[in-house]
Order: sequence, then structure tokens, then C-alpha cells
Amino acid sequence: MIKTIVNFFNKTSIIWQTALASAVSWQLAKWSGSKDPFLAPLTAILCLQQSIDKSIRFAFQRVVGTMIGIIVIECIVQFLHVNFWTLFFVILISVSIGYWLNFNQVVVRQISLSVLLVFLLTSHSHEYGIDRLRDTFIGAVISIIVCLFLFPPDFTKKVKQSILTFTDHLSDNFTNTAKWIENGCKIEEGKQIQNNTKNLLNECHQVSTQLESALKNNRLNIYSKKNRARLAEYQQQLLNLRKGYTHISGMVRTTMDWSASGNMTPSDKNIWSQYMHQFAVYIQAWKQTINNQAVYINKQAAQITLPKDMDKIQYRYSLYNAAYEFIQDFKR
Repeated sequence: MIKTIVNFFNKTSIIWQTALASAVSWQLAKWSGSKDPFLAPLTAILCLQQSIDKSIRFAFQRVVGTMIGIIVIECIVQFLHVNFWTLFFVILISVSIGYWLNFNQVVVRQISLSVLLVFLLTSHSHEYGIDRLRDTFIGAVISIIVCLFLFPPDFTKKVKQSILTFTDHLSDNFTNTAKWIENGCKIEEGKQIQNNTKNLLNECHQVSTQLESALKNNRLNIYSKKNRARLAEYQQQLLNLRKGYTHISGMVRTTMDWSASGNMTPSDKNIWSQYMHQFAVYIQAWKQTINNQAVYINKQAAQITLPKDMDKIQYRYSLYNAAYEFIQDFKR
């Protein structure tokens, strides 16, 4: 029951975070003397990003962007009147500063918005710039506090699911390669296998990016010490899967060249199709380690045996094959 309630609040965390951050920041801005406290909850809402590190980074950049806009305007507003040319050059200079500081486009727009509002409204109230900066700071700080302590986002489960899916796709690739060899290693089908293998690399990069983002986020998550350890394990498992991609990519390429040479016999095709099927089964067995279930993986590995005396010649063949691929790559 308690677990169900916790899962519910985690899934709907953005609702509770947004509501609480908006209300608290509005009240604090009002207590601090703001005449228009809506800017504080607006900032809080905008700063609540998908992850903790993004929220902190966005909040910092928003405060700095607002500060830059206000400083620029406060320095020159008393000497200028609002017209086409003054508005053009003031915004141009302010946005250029934000661009030079390598802020993202949202923050650059925030700078221009601050410049516009302060430039137009300072003539009505010289306190507007201070009010805007204070309210922005309140909203940014409250959003960070809420994001840190109220159901902070945790992407561990999503990373795990992505790795499991990638493992299935890698296993499927070995199975499809086995079927391709069984069907005679046709060139067009082989090219499709190679394209599918390249897609694995793109997927691996996506999972890796997702994992790195989760690691950054969880370093700031005070409730996820155990999950940080799990993510470290997933990082190692993803490294193994990356090696698996490298192996299947090389084997498909070698098989393509071998078949095209005309020297691959039906017996060779039968042997290597069986190997590919065994590799696919082994990867599915290895997949259980992601779930902390070391199920018959050693038994599966023991069933994959190379020909006798292979240990005496495998290094020579590996070097020759690597040298051949090196030459072919640079020829292309």
C-alpha cells in the first residue's frame, strides 16, 4: 500500500512540485514587498526541468540573464528614450552578452525580455528592475529546493529498461545474422544486416547519453544512494554491450567478405550459423545479470566451444584479419 502511494506521487511529481513551488514563491515575493509577485511563481514554473541538474543550471542562467538585462538597462535608461533605434541597440547588446557567455536560447530570450520590460516600465517605477530581480531569484531558489526535496526525478528504471531493450536488439541481431548465413549469405540481405548493426551503434549512443544524464541527476538526489550504485553497475554492463556490438559488427563484415570471395563452404555456413544462434542465446542469458539473476550464464558459455588447437592459431588469424580490414578501410 505504501509503495503504491509512493509510486503515485513519483509519477505525478511534476504536479505537486509545480503547485508547491508556485504558491511558496508567490507568498515569499509578496512578503518581501513585491507589488507584482507573479514573476516569482512564473520563474519557479519555468525552472522546474526534467532533471535536478537541468533545473539548477536553468535557474542559475535565468537569474544571471535577468541580472545582465537589468544592469545594462539601469546603466543607460536615464540617458535614452524608448524608440526604434534605442530598443534595437539595447537588446542587441544585451543578447550578444548572453550569447558570448554561451547561454542557451531560452535564457538569451530571458535577457531580451528583461531588457524590454525594464526599459519600458522603469520610466513608470524605478523600483521595477529590483523587484524583477528579487522575484526571479526567489522563484529560482524555491524551484531548486522543491526539485531537491519533493519527489526528485530518478531515471534509474528508465535506464535499466533502455539497457534491457538494447540487449534484446543485440541478441536479435545475432539471430538475424544466423538466419542470413543459413539462407546462403545473400549480398542484399547482408547489407540490410549491416544497416541494422549500424542502428545498434546509434541506439548504444542514446542509451549512453541517457545513462550519463541519470548519473548527473542522481549525484544531486539525496534519496537515491542505492540507485547511484545501480547506475554504476549499468555503466559497466553497457560497456559489455558496446563490446558485443563491436564483435557482431566485425563478424558480419568478415562474413560478408568471406561469402563474396566464394571460399565459404556450406559446412562453414552451417558452423557459423550455429555459432550466431549460440551467441544470441548467451546474450539473453547474460541479460539476467541486469536483473541481478545470474541464471545459467556460465553453463551457456561452456556450450560455446571453438575447434581444437584454436588457441595456437587464433592470434595469428586475428592479426591477419585486423590487418586486412585496415587495408580495406583505407582503400575505401
